Amino acid sequence: MKFQGITAITLLATVGFSSVVYAASSEHFQTLQQTGDCIRCDLRGAPLSQANLSGANLKGTQLSSASLKKAQLTNANLSGANLKGADLENADLRGANLKGANLELANLSGANLEGANLQGAKLEGALINGVNFCRANVPERYHSLRSCR
Repeated sequence: MKFQGITAITLLATVGFSSVVYAASSEHFQTLQQTGDCIRCDLRGAPLSQANLSGANLKGTQLSSASLKKAQLTNANLSGANLKGADLENADLRGANLKGANLELANLSGANLEGANLQGAKLEGALINGVNFCRANVPERYHSLRSCR
C-alpha cells in the first residue's frame, strides 16, 4: 500500500523545518513521501506523527528518535529497523513485521501491536504501558506481555 500522506500541519512543519528539526536525509524523506517505501533509509528524528504508513516497506531503515506518535503502521515491514528512542505512542502497528528491530528506549505507550512479529526485537528500556500485544509473536522472554485487551 502506498504512502497516503501525513497531516497538513506535520507536512508544513517538515517542509519548513526539515533541515533543522531532524537529521533524516531529504532524499530519503522525499522517497518515502512519493512511494510510501524507503528500504535502508536514514529517517533519524523524522517528524512522522499521524503519518499513514500502512503497508510501507521500511526494512532496515534508521528511525532512531523519530516521532511516530499515532502513526498508522499496520502491516508495515519494519524488520531490522532501528527505532531506538522513537516515539510510537498510540501508534497502530497491527500485523507489522518488526523482526529483529531495535526498539530499545522507544515509547510504545498505548501502541497496538496485535498480531505483530517481534521475534528477535530488542525491547530493553522501552515504555510499554497499555500496549496491546494480543497474538503478537514476541521473543520468549516477553511471552508474559501477550495479553489481549
